[in-house]
Amino acid sequence: MGDKRIKAIAVRGTKDVNLARGAEFMEHMKGVTDYIKYRNANPIPDVMTILSGIGSPQEMVHTDEKWHTENFMWGNARTRRREFWNEDNAQNWTSTQLATVERLISCFNCPQHCGGLVSYEGGPDT
Repeated sequence: MGDKRIKAIAVRGTKDVNLARGAEFMEHMKGVTDYIKYRNANPIPDVMTILSGIGSPQEMVHTDEKWHTENFMWGNARTRRREFWNEDNAQNWTSTQLATVERLISCFNCPQHCGGLVSYEGGPDT
């Protein structure tokens, strides 16, 4: 498949999917899953929080938004506000985020939990 430059296969239907070397594939996937779990338990030190894992920022897991607020210009802002992320903003953001996350979610069978279901008091229940 690599020689044919195939990047992914999407399967839709009601019948079983048969792999040519299913046991080998599942062993490989176990290795990937083990690495994800290892990296989550052992983040890379001395790098920004969103990059300390496996490279996919877990926006709903981490509450450190310093990198986002100091390194991007948002909306129509003309300048970056380097001192915007202070202890008060960090505490407010953390308490708000943790209070609204109902549960963390991920793609089927993935241990990464890249997203989260959120619910705000007084907001719609979906």
